[in-house]
Amino acid sequence: MAIGIFIYPEGVEDIGKRMKKRVVLRAVGEVQKVGYRDLVQKTARKLGIVGHVENMRDGSVQIVCEGEEEVIVAFQKAIKVKVKFIDVHEIQAVETAEPSGEFQYFDIKRGEMTEELGERLDVSILYLDATREELKGEISGVRTEIHAMHTDINTRFDTLDTKYDEFGKDVKALRGDIGDLKLLASEFREFKDLFAIYVKHQLERDSQ
Repeated sequence: MAIGIFIYPEGVEDIGKRMKKRVVLRAVGEVQKVGYRDLVQKTARKLGIVGHVENMRDGSVQIVCEGEEEVIVAFQKAIKVKVKFIDVHEIQAVETAEPSGEFQYFDIKRGEMTEELGERLDVSILYLDATREELKGEISGVRTEIHAMHTDINTRFDTLDTKYDEFGKDVKALRGDIGDLKLLASEFREFKDLFAIYVKHQLERDSQ
């Protein structure tokens, strides 16, 4: 059985490489000491882009990325964000070339140890302050709810006091009515006794 050998037309075997690009991006705005590099790395890895991100001396962040051209366009849009303390004003494409293939992953290119520790500390303080402010808001909301509950309970107790007073007045009036009934019963007994005497007197008189 003969085995055929398929020969690709010239350039076809390289089509995958030609579909990919190497782009150098520059992000400007509030992008350093706010956790922006971590966001860029997470987004790049999610999209399958390789390269690295690093802080620049002028306060910007440089991103070297390699991947399919359409994916890089989506990546560029995804990392232009305004969230928490990160506020990307602009992302500039400063260089476009063929991919070098030097990257296997997308990494954060770190600076000196003291600089990196300082940035991590700054980011931690920022987010700690934000968390504290959020907690303050939540505590304030709880206090408001407790105050409302306290007011509602006081209102309910006032309503109970009013109803109790009304009930007391009703009981007092009922006692008065009972007293009147007792007096009426006493008068009825006296009337009955007098009527009995009268009937007896009439019977004696008729018998004579």
